[in-house]
Amino acid sequence: MTLAIHSGLAKITRRMASVALLLIFCSNSYAALTASIDRNLVYDNESVQLTIRLDAQVGGVKLDVSVLNSDFEIISNNRQQQYTVSNGRAESSTEWNLVLI
Repeated sequence: MTLAIHSGLAKITRRMASVALLLIFCSNSYAALTASIDRNLVYDNESVQLTIRLDAQVGGVKLDVSVLNSDFEIISNNRQQQYTVSNGRAESSTEWNLVLI
């Protein structure tokens, strides 16, 4: 079972690299992009939360997660955008949260 778990995490990593490239090409600038999961150890048929964060606003661009469909079932997919101005400095970010099985 451990091999399947590590194989699944490796698949997430490979798939997220594809998603990262897609987001970079969709972005207007070279914004920071991060992807993380909510824990290090995942068992078979257990859900995991995948968070993808881009330090930029993406407007109406929809994240294409179809690359994950061959290895995972996407239980939920939501997006949050944040824009703040503090001491005259503006910061924006977009975060996608996906629950995968």
